[in-house]
Amino acid sequence: MSDLEPRVLLVDDDPAIHRTVARMLRRFEVCSAYSGPSAVREIEAALAGGADYALVILDVAMPGWSGLDTLEQIWKIAPEMQALFCTGSKLSHEELQRRFGDTDAILAITKPFSQLELAQAAQTLTTKWRLQRQARAHVDALE
Repeated sequence: MSDLEPRVLLVDDDPAIHRTVARMLRRFEVCSAYSGPSAVREIEAALAGGADYALVILDVAMPGWSGLDTLEQIWKIAPEMQALFCTGSKLSHEELQRRFGDTDAILAITKPFSQLELAQAAQTLTTKWRLQRQARAHVDALE
């Protein structure tokens, strides 16, 4: 992954959302999954190939696994991945805390979202992910 093109995985069952998000996040490398299980398979394959994702963008309401269910499974294999929920339904901070604990690795925006909202959230989370990796590498080098 280059610093200029953080890898982002979009998980949404609507192909139109995939086109819209890819257009809005042109400076990112956006990959697609259309269900929770396919997202987990994509992340497993990426990790096996030595590539990882900085951010997963998830629809909350999808057939089968919800976005919340999907993130629970993703964090079992990639616990450092940042998450951005895009939802047309109500998603409360309390619900996120109940499911994921007190974490700063999740942001949520409401559909319809603007390009500015999406780009700022993606930039914030991918920058945080990158800085955490750099700090960990420095600590490892000191040990």
